Amino acid sequence: MIPASIPSDATPGERRVYEALAHLSDDYAAYYRRLFPGRRHVEEPDFVVLGADIGLIVVEVKDWRGPSPQAGLWDKNPLAQAKGYVHAIQDLVRKQGLPVLAQGTGAHAQELVFPCVPAVALPFVRADRWEEMAFPLDRRHVLLREDLQPGVLLERLQGLARQYFAPRLTQAQVGFLRALVAPELCLEPPSPASPPAQLDPVQAEVVTSDIFVPPPEQAVARDLSVRLVRGVAGSGKTLILLMRARLLQRLQPAWRILVLTYNRDLSRFLGHWQRSLGGDAPGLEITHFHRWCRDLLVEAGDWHELADERTRRSLMGRAVRATEAARDFPVETAAAEIAWIREYISPPFREHYLGTKRVGRGERLTQEKRAALLDVLERYQELLRAEGRQDWEDVPLRVLHALETGRLTRAGYHAVLVDETQDFAPAWFRVILPMLKPETNLLLLVGDGAQRVYRQDLCWAHLGIQVKGRSRILRRVYRNTVEIARYAAAAVQRVGSVAEDLAQYGEEWVEAELDHPWARHGADPTLRGFESPEAERAFIVEEVGALLQAGRRASEILILQARREAAVTVAEALRRHGIAAAAVKASGLTFEPPTVNVCTYHSAKGLEFPVVFCSMTALFPEGRGRAPFEGPAQIEAEAARLLYVGMTRARDLLYVTYRSG
Repeated sequence: MIPASIPSDATPGERRVYEALAHLSDDYAAYYRRLFPGRRHVEEPDFVVLGADIGLIVVEVKDWRGPSPQAGLWDKNPLAQAKGYVHAIQDLVRKQGLPVLAQGTGAHAQELVFPCVPAVALPFVRADRWEEMAFPLDRRHVLLREDLQPGVLLERLQGLARQYFAPRLTQAQVGFLRALVAPELCLEPPSPASPPAQLDPVQAEVVTSDIFVPPPEQAVARDLSVRLVRGVAGSGKTLILLMRARLLQRLQPAWRILVLTYNRDLSRFLGHWQRSLGGDAPGLEITHFHRWCRDLLVEAGDWHELADERTRRSLMGRAVRATEAARDFPVETAAAEIAWIREYISPPFREHYLGTKRVGRGERLTQEKRAALLDVLERYQELLRAEGRQDWEDVPLRVLHALETGRLTRAGYHAVLVDETQDFAPAWFRVILPMLKPETNLLLLVGDGAQRVYRQDLCWAHLGIQVKGRSRILRRVYRNTVEIARYAAAAVQRVGSVAEDLAQYGEEWVEAELDHPWARHGADPTLRGFESPEAERAFIVEEVGALLQAGRRASEILILQARREAAVTVAEALRRHGIAAAAVKASGLTFEPPTVNVCTYHSAKGLEFPVVFCSMTALFPEGRGRAPFEGPAQIEAEAARLLYVGMTRARDLLYVTYRSG
């Protein structure tokens, strides 16, 4: 069975079929929810079953129980749907051009040597009620409840195959079929010369537990000398991080291992993946940076209530007005630069900030302006302390102070793994590094400069992290289809300032490699313009409904909005139409019960979903309240990167909508 356990979002009927197939002997292989490049889009049959005496059988499952399907369910006949999947697989076999799977000569030359059979499973329908159900289905291709019983199912599968012809496949031919259905379980790409070697059951279980890392990237995960992994979006960086964590767990079960992410939702997502890889482990901690810092400060007895946004603005305004040389500064501009100082400049601030080069600024920061901003910072800190509060930029500094004064124990972790490092500030690493045991010194940094959403100036050598000769660049795209990856890359590369912006921070644009054995193809992204937000929202609701009607699960769909309040509005609109939906910022990612997740582009960092809507793109660029210091080219580059992040979250289908009016 691939995967070794059925995912939690499977329907009750799919679970029954899975359990029935699991009783077959090891001479057969059953695959759940495999993806195939179809004639028009990516196909995803419920089950594909392989065997020497049954060939290949595609099974579409329906949970129907009543005398007739519910209204609307016949928009796509399940047997016709299964036949479409069969055609997709046949196309795949012919495209590979493997002579061992096709007749060489005779009346049936070029035809496949194995039957490729469509079937429909109705696990809640009894045989004695078949006639009264009056389903317009060919009974010979239907598996009912009794057909799924142990000892009966194999006979029915063999009967399905014999309707075409009785197959007698060799072990090598079955190996080729398995390689076509699940190429990630092979040690090399399929070749006409010989069947590829297959992973053993334990290896297959690891690889198919909701993640996919091909052999070249697996080698990176196992090489403990590799400290920095960079690469294009969808190249498997995060999966390498998880595989490294799992490897360290197995090698050293008693070790404390820390996995840090930028935001809350990514840490939840990684936790979900890690559990699918091998369950919870007492020594493994997956969390986001600020939650980790909060827990440390609680331990040190130095946690203070956070100032809300209104209080922050009020205190910053008072600090600006109390500083004569800074009274002309817009409050938001001063707040943004002060946040940068505390995250990117090491204390003492006055000594280091005045001599720091600031790149990409729309307006030059003179020494006088910098000195005035430092005065505002000191006054703002005094006001925070007087209120008995702190803000998020202050949290890492407090942790660092607790480490320096001995209120927190250093070197608590044997290994630290950091995801999306391009969004981590230098101050954060000054907190992280002392927590790593020097005798192990196992650090893994994973990131992609092209996806940087929050601006920063990060130099590993200045932080004391040696990565020269210990880094790898990943260019192959695995997450997205070729069509999605090309579209996203083209959208960013049209903005010349992206490459220039990366160069200022010592990074380069990494060209994606899309022509490789594990590349997937699918539908072209859908681009639609609308004259009003209401029309755009109506299209999203209608399209989501159509996707659900076609068999997509709500938990497979992610909708991205430029603003948080818009995410709430879209979630409400979906719910009004009977579609389960949640705004991520309010509730966190929701997978069970199956729910459409709606969030902002910033909250999408590191996530991936089969279907993604990138909407409200006309609101880019917003500038994030940093003018006048930040130039228009940098704002445009940031907006392009943000959209790039959103588009590359999509595995199979991508929708991009914008305001045309």
